[in-house]
Amino acid sequence: MGETVAWVIADTERQARDAVALVRVDYAVLPHVLDVEKAPAPNTPVVNEIYPNNSFDYHGKYDHQKLRFGDVNAAFAQADHVVEAEYHMSPIEQAPIETCGTISAPETNDHFACHTNTQALFFSLGNTVKLLNIASSRLHFIGGTAGGGFGGKVDSIVEPTAVLGAMLTGRPVKFAWDWYEEMQGGERWRLKDSVMNDGHIVAREFTGFFDSGAYMRLSPYAIIKGTGHLPGPYSIPNVGIQRLLLHHQPHARDGHARLWDHGGGFHHGMPDGPRGRSRQHGSGRATDPQRLSRRRYESPPEGRQEHRPDRMLSGRRGKGRLGDIATGGGAIFPCASAGATPDPRNRHR
Repeated sequence: MGETVAWVIADTERQARDAVALVRVDYAVLPHVLDVEKAPAPNTPVVNEIYPNNSFDYHGKYDHQKLRFGDVNAAFAQADHVVEAEYHMSPIEQAPIETCGTISAPETNDHFACHTNTQALFFSLGNTVKLLNIASSRLHFIGGTAGGGFGGKVDSIVEPTAVLGAMLTGRPVKFAWDWYEEMQGGERWRLKDSVMNDGHIVAREFTGFFDSGAYMRLSPYAIIKGTGHLPGPYSIPNVGIQRLLLHHQPHARDGHARLWDHGGGFHHGMPDGPRGRSRQHGSGRATDPQRLSRRRYESPPEGRQEHRPDRMLSGRRGKGRLGDIATGGGAIFPCASAGATPDPRNRHR
């Protein structure tokens, strides 16, 4: 699992999380492929109809990205030692100071502003334009302090999700991943080196299977860029590399995602197990609070008000029954390093 099937938009994070707890989904088991290496095999169930072979085709004819130079076979025939291994990488997390997060708000003339901590402003703009099928001229993306990225804040869906929320509600909407939702796809590597007695690596052969889940987005670009780095920091005269970008069922991970339409309150997120809990104080409104389950929330020390944009939005990859969830409104809290406001001089238009 891992596919978002519903979004909840609420005035506060508390309301959103409580509403998410009410969502239920009935799943039917469909044909599936769970091994990334088996994804391109004949008669394998198709994950995404856009890619009927479950792979991205490079240059219109290759099911993998290539890097070739030298004579790999000759180098291995002359090797003093051959070192080979297979590596399996689970989904990873770049662990930035702040997770991917954004705030979108309506502007005049059916335009929308998007304050984002992305490390690649135009990539995020392009994703939003494509996924929502709207003109880029209607979007005003504003970057700022990224709070760390390390390659993990390039290809997220927080921007299009928040913009969509603002379109549906006509009000500012926050969205941020939690740490579980930040996890990136895994990969399987087969690495083989030809090594001489003096320690020189004279050849490298590499085959990689990259798990893109159910969608490609910017993964094809990442494969092209990453392939060039695979010889490492060494001067290896003979290299043969092929990396396949494949579809298979998304990884199982924490099954929720949140939308919070800011109601003017301050919110402090506190980790508490895989789902987390939050402490909320300040203002916030609900049109029908009886429709939301209630939990006990602690207040922070008197006089202390904290804003944590890293735990802002809520929904679950789950079932389709949900009560009336209110949409609220209020000021935009820019999504920069936790609690900080981006310097307006750093805005990019």
